Amino acid sequence: MAGADLTVITATIPERADMLADLHRCLEAQTVPVRWTCHLDRERRGPAAVLNELAERVNTEWLFRCDDADLFDPDHFATLAPHLTDDRDIVWTWPRVDPPGWIGEHGLQVVLPIKTLRDRNWIASAAAVRTLPLPVMSRTVSGRMPSPLRTKE
Repeated sequence: MAGADLTVITATIPERADMLADLHRCLEAQTVPVRWTCHLDRERRGPAAVLNELAERVNTEWLFRCDDADLFDPDHFATLAPHLTDDRDIVWTWPRVDPPGWIGEHGLQVVLPIKTLRDRNWIASAAAVRTLPLPVMSRTVSGRMPSPLRTKE
């Protein structure tokens, strides 16, 4: 099976080198080829700045942002590929996390309550986002923007 027209981007810091190495092994073990670019933020500019810079360099139809602590089963991207269709702009997936239990249950990220998704401008760390064309939004992949759906409580 062919892979999707997708580039994985990751921001990391030196202290997380072991986690990044685990992610690299997961991406190398995929049953379909995966393009991956990451940046080691030695200058401490922050993940938002680094991810936005990486996103600007992506020239594939889909961008897949993942954290250095995300882990993927070998068929993750082969399973994802058929869902990257013209009628979708974002496809969420669930990575495993390292170390298990750190931000998840049983080695998997937990699903956020729907209220959280309604109240916040939020995209999961492991999500495929269409890059071409982007008529309404920019390639900003991290950071906060006002939400037109947010209501005052």
